[in-house]
Amino acid sequence: MAGRATLIQSVTSTMPLYHMQHSMLPKGTINRIEKLERAFLWGSTPGRRNAHQISWNKICMPKHLGGGKYGIENLNQDMGKSMPNDSRLWKDLNKIWSEFSQLTFWEIGNGSSTSFWNSRWLPLSQVLSELVEPNAISSIRNEVIREFTTEHAQWNTQKLRSVLPIEIVNKITESCPPAPDCGQDVIRWLPGKDGCFSTKSVYYAIRNLNQSVNNSQWSSIWKGNMLYRNKFFLWRLRHESLPTRSRIAQWSSSNLLWRNKKLHAEEFTFPNDPIKTITCLAQIQMEAWGSVEPSSPNSTHLALLSWPKLKEGWININTDGAVCRRTMIAGCGGFVRDHEGQWIQGFTFKIRLASPLCAELWGLSIGLQRAWELGFRRII
Repeated sequence: MAGRATLIQSVTSTMPLYHMQHSMLPKGTINRIEKLERAFLWGSTPGRRNAHQISWNKICMPKHLGGGKYGIENLNQDMGKSMPNDSRLWKDLNKIWSEFSQLTFWEIGNGSSTSFWNSRWLPLSQVLSELVEPNAISSIRNEVIREFTTEHAQWNTQKLRSVLPIEIVNKITESCPPAPDCGQDVIRWLPGKDGCFSTKSVYYAIRNLNQSVNNSQWSSIWKGNMLYRNKFFLWRLRHESLPTRSRIAQWSSSNLLWRNKKLHAEEFTFPNDPIKTITCLAQIQMEAWGSVEPSSPNSTHLALLSWPKLKEGWININTDGAVCRRTMIAGCGGFVRDHEGQWIQGFTFKIRLASPLCAELWGLSIGLQRAWELGFRRII
């Protein structure tokens, strides 16, 4: 499994990145790629679906937060409108500019190139045009920060109070004013370390993750001096996803059966202790199988099979269940006959994911339920 994880990280997760630098891939394509990655990681095939022991959202988290690889869906962000004759790259940049600009701020130097009203330069990365009435700044919207200072490189508090509320003026005067010898204004990247832009910081911003959070347990696993398959084993152990008996019981077809029953029956509730419930069902089944006397391997006999006629008042129920090998979707059906063999009622039922044994039991359960609803109590 560690080898499959390595192939996913180095091949299928990296191949789309080049195309995603200049184009947006269709969401259906991204979903298809990640679906194939999930199936390959857990060893699923078109004819058999294995249990996915860790959710895909956890796997796509950064490694120091408990993940195993980076997903590609969050890197394929949709973008918006521009002029019809503009290039594809410029159109895409215009589409994301509103979100991109919210993650930038201006580091003030001489204050000659930063808009006083429309740029993010306050300590809390706020835009002044969003804090005041639009009519109050309609005629002075193009002013830069330097125009609100005096000739001695201090804030012009009188001018600030004439256009801004006093609480905002107090926030501005708490910051250092621009000065001619401080150089040009510089735009900085808010999520990046020391205001520097990086692809990693963009990824964290898209997923709303905090870069400062670092779980030492996950880091010690992935940075340990050991084989990758041992790291992968410890990672699964930390997520409590190793295929132990209790975990396999939780991933069994009984759980799928309960889940499907919850979808179709509102009054159904999950067992409080599913492991104990499954164990009891298994013991009952083993006892039922043990009560059948095994036939001798050397004995051979012929028996004439026929339908015996029932006594009056009795009915006969015949049921069957089956599972599709390709999709693992199960179904069952059956019919009810009277004591003379005449047809009374038939039924079919789609079970979704289940084992052959569960399909047979579903057919028997539904057949008995139908007979009970018809008022019959003597059933064979």
